[in-house]
Amino acid sequence: ATRPFGDLRREMDEIRKLRFQHAIQNNSKLREIQQLQTSFNLLRSCLQVFDKYVPTHVLQRITSDLASERLAASTLWMERVVVTVLYTDIQGFKSIAERLSGNPTQVILVMELYYTTCCQVTEEMGGTVGDFWGDKIMSFWTSARPDHALQACHAARTQVERVEQLVKGGVWAAHGLPPDMALPLRCALHTGDCFLGNFGSPKRMKYGAVGDVAGLAQFLLGIAQLRGLQTICSADTREAVHGSFICEFSDAVTVHMRGESQTLLVYNVARPARTIN
Repeated sequence: ATRPFGDLRREMDEIRKLRFQHAIQNNSKLREIQQLQTSFNLLRSCLQVFDKYVPTHVLQRITSDLASERLAASTLWMERVVVTVLYTDIQGFKSIAERLSGNPTQVILVMELYYTTCCQVTEEMGGTVGDFWGDKIMSFWTSARPDHALQACHAARTQVERVEQLVKGGVWAAHGLPPDMALPLRCALHTGDCFLGNFGSPKRMKYGAVGDVAGLAQFLLGIAQLRGLQTICSADTREAVHGSFICEFSDAVTVHMRGESQTLLVYNVARPARTIN
């Protein structure tokens, strides 16, 4: 009779580590234990789905043994930190969508492959996927990592390379997508102060970064579109990588924010100056 409870304890430990691979076998002869096993498997499935909606470190706080961590995950709070924000989108996405308009399933497939590839790169590089809208992805890296700007620059270049490989490596053809249809990306990076934390209302909140840094990164993405550039960054990001990336001057543009004007220097993110570990 004690074996099912031991299984439940072990699986609860796995859930705390966000490991959702195994379900409890519902094979007890006692109805109460069967109900407990069923409820536990439902909890596991719900957390597994929830992990897709929030950053993993937020879910780790929610399931933490520490009351302070659980409280931080469930209340509104913000702190001022330095972040590097990366905006990514698809060059000519409207034309691609129009070309595939006769087959909506293929449009959805293209977006799934694009989102999956770019989000995987962000997470591999220690970043957080902040938001999606249309074909835009907003990701950010915090100063909890001293090399946050460097990691973001590597993520931008890696996203471009891996999405190119979707076409060249045969993934495109394997899914029945037009082999002559490329998926070129645009990326823009900016580093600066923001408010990071849980914002919203007590009943509906979201973890993310709020501030001009995100707006300026999105503005840079528009500059990349107008100038036909692929991966660009601001002078703040260029300074933050400390020479670890070769960033070539491209342009100086005027930005109007909250009634004030400022000059924003734009750099092409050309290549790494050295190999990242």
